[in-house]
Amino acid sequence: MRIDVECEYEGKTYRGTYEVTRGLLTVSWPYGSKSATPGSKPGFLAELILRELVEDAKRRGLLKS
Repeated sequence: MRIDVECEYEGKTYRGTYEVTRGLLTVSWPYGSKSATPGSKPGFLAELILRELVEDAKRRGLLKS
């Protein structure tokens, strides 16, 4: 089951989804995805990972300022 996740970055809200499958948390959004071991708070970790994905997309010039 995919769960919605969002993060704030530079005053904007970005949204993605995450799911935990076979002990692996995967966060996805239109510009990519990233996986990690979930731990006890998968929603919190998903938000941090989404922020990393947003920062990476910004660095690559995929997002407008």
